[in-house]
Amino acid sequence: GQFARAHAPRELVLPYIVERKRLDDLWASVKDGRYEEQKFRMKSSGLHRLYYLIEDHSKQRQYWGNAGPMHGGQGGRPVTQESINQAMSNTAVQEGFSIVKTRDQKGSIEFLTLFTRILQKKYQNVTLHSCTQADITNGLVKDRDSCLLTFQQLNASSRKNRKMTLKEIFAKMLLKLKGLSVEMAQAIVDEYETPTRFRDALLGCDSLKERLALIQELSVGLNSKRKIPKTICEALINFWTNHDISNDV
Repeated sequence: GQFARAHAPRELVLPYIVERKRLDDLWASVKDGRYEEQKFRMKSSGLHRLYYLIEDHSKQRQYWGNAGPMHGGQGGRPVTQESINQAMSNTAVQEGFSIVKTRDQKGSIEFLTLFTRILQKKYQNVTLHSCTQADITNGLVKDRDSCLLTFQQLNASSRKNRKMTLKEIFAKMLLKLKGLSVEMAQAIVDEYETPTRFRDALLGCDSLKERLALIQELSVGLNSKRKIPKTICEALINFWTNHDISNDV
């Protein structure tokens, strides 16, 4: 994200992260896949109060649909307000992000200023404690609003040039599949962790029906009530069982 809140003097990071996107950049990132990868990184950061700050950009809207190639995308179909609204709705409803919309850069600055003041007031008399990413992952942190990561640890785990874990690489691979969301990828990597384990589990099934059930049994979403759609499951099965990846891993 572009904004995170650190608490002096020990530099514990408050559990809020804000990713600012101008509307045209939001559309381009949806088209070229950056949007899903960014959400995955935010959800894996150890901070759980996740915000998207969407800043309006009304100039030259007719060219948004062709903005993709400058970011590595494919360009093509024109942007629609419905497409943008759908992307934001999915991010809020299915993945638990808070969406804040502003009219312009000035509005974004005003929101961040107000947001900072609210956090200062909320935390001024709160006793804070430090924890590690491992503590959060293992469920040892009971109050994630007052037991916080250090800035050094968050910074080390969030650097783009850091060495990624195999689990993170596996997630990025999964997100390349059209229609597979961050929540779906998270459910798969949490259960199987590596490509080899996932492939072996699929190959260990005796039938297509068993393979479909293996994936569809995974719980997806905030309340773990949603399932991975059958078409996505079939695409995953086709790739991970019909291709020899032993020479590529």
